[in-house]
Amino acid sequence: MIKKLFSRFIIYILILSTILILLQQILIKTAPNIVSDSFLWILLMFITVSLAFHYFIIKFAVDKPKKFVNMFLGGTTAKLLIYLSTILIVIFTTKGNVKIFMLNFAFSYLLFTFFELLIVLKQLKIIQSNNLKDTDLKK
Repeated sequence: MIKKLFSRFIIYILILSTILILLQQILIKTAPNIVSDSFLWILLMFITVSLAFHYFIIKFAVDKPKKFVNMFLGGTTAKLLIYLSTILIVIFTTKGNVKIFMLNFAFSYLLFTFFELLIVLKQLKIIQSNNLKDTDLKK
């Protein structure tokens, strides 16, 4: 079940990423001062962190549902620390336009967070319905 849910999430995240890359290419041609030069790196970081986070969230939801909330909150905190450290590194090491980077980063963060929450909630319903089917309710 974990593999099936995770493979669906991979497909969803690849579709979202493809749409974002197409949007980036359109914006580069129409309004190049809106898109950061490092947008693809931002996107790669969000994909990697989202995939790792989602795998562990689904694993805990299936294997240890009582520890799911703690894992979700801990994972969210870890993601925020990763994102904050990335922002700080870029701010202190880059001499380019940090405002555009920050806007692209904030846009990506909001989009990926909203997307992940929708998928996690949808998959939690699937996991809970399967757990109810596995229990013997007739006793």
